Amino acid sequence: MTIKIKNAINVFLKSVFFTSLCAPFTAVSISLIFKIPITLDFLVFIFFVPIIIYCFDFFLDEEFLFKKNLTKISSLALLFALIILELFLIHWYGNNLTLLVFVLLMFLGLLYAKFFKKFTKKIVGFKDFFVALNWNIAIWLLFIYHSFHFDMGAILILIVIFVRDMINTSFCDIKDITEDSQKGLKTFAVRLGKDGIRNYLRILQILSLVIFITGVATELIPTTAVPIIIAFALTWLFIEISYKRNYFPEYVVDSEYMFWFISLIIFKFI
Repeated sequence: MTIKIKNAINVFLKSVFFTSLCAPFTAVSISLIFKIPITLDFLVFIFFVPIIIYCFDFFLDEEFLFKKNLTKISSLALLFALIILELFLIHWYGNNLTLLVFVLLMFLGLLYAKFFKKFTKKIVGFKDFFVALNWNIAIWLLFIYHSFHFDMGAILILIVIFVRDMINTSFCDIKDITEDSQKGLKTFAVRLGKDGIRNYLRILQILSLVIFITGVATELIPTTAVPIIIAFALTWLFIEISYKRNYFPEYVVDSEYMFWFISLIIFKFI
């Protein structure tokens, strides 16, 4: 195995595989909160959705390492294989609305590198919003795939997740401030700077907590969701530690949804 292929695999594991795990962990956590009988086929399906979107970026964007280290043919073959797998799962286990949302996500992923990305140089925070929205749409699939009614509680938890994903996206941009600034990208991190984005992240964390507590207090969000506040607190702590160490790895925020799952499971059996 060549050094280039090893580097590509390393990038895939660190930047794609671990991040993509957020989707099934989020789905399982929501299924525990709303008592949705989640299925194994859906976990496989939701895990590969972000990987396919990443593959679009790797294939279409010359700046991505994967394209430099592997051939276009390899990237394209992986992309089509995963899409076929997803369509098979939808055909056998999903429904027409699942297919529609899946196609929407693929459409957005396909157009980002070639069309939407130019807006990141014109509109402040467009990248942050676009990435968070894509992750949020992916979580819609949990309710749609299992034909679960979108009540006010589900909408509130999706809003909370959107705000948490904005935190995730903006935090991950901190380490790229210099590079993104040189490229002319107007992320919140570039516009606010490292110190300014810190306060912005704090505001978003407080906002998501207020929305969440309001949902629980009004009984729209089940009280079984309360333990995920622990995950909120851990993310706050990890971000503050990152600033003290001046080190901003993605797993600091990507791990939050794993802590959602862990906290819910622990309190479920206490």
